[in-house]
Amino acid sequence: MMVGTQNLGVTMPPEMVEVIDQRRSSTKPRSEWIREAVEARLYLEDSDEWEELVQELEVSTEN
Repeated sequence: MMVGTQNLGVTMPPEMVEVIDQRRSSTKPRSEWIREAVEARLYLEDSDEWEELVQELEVSTEN
């Protein structure tokens, strides 16, 4: 549960913004979608699964 919030500016390539907008539902704000993505990464890092996932992605993009 969030006690408070803080505004944060994030710069990203337009192509990435387009992908985010395509994947989020029309009723979900972009900021909420990005916040959930950050929460997922933090969870994966805390459970030591992040590095394994990154390695798998690197292998799959090499092929």
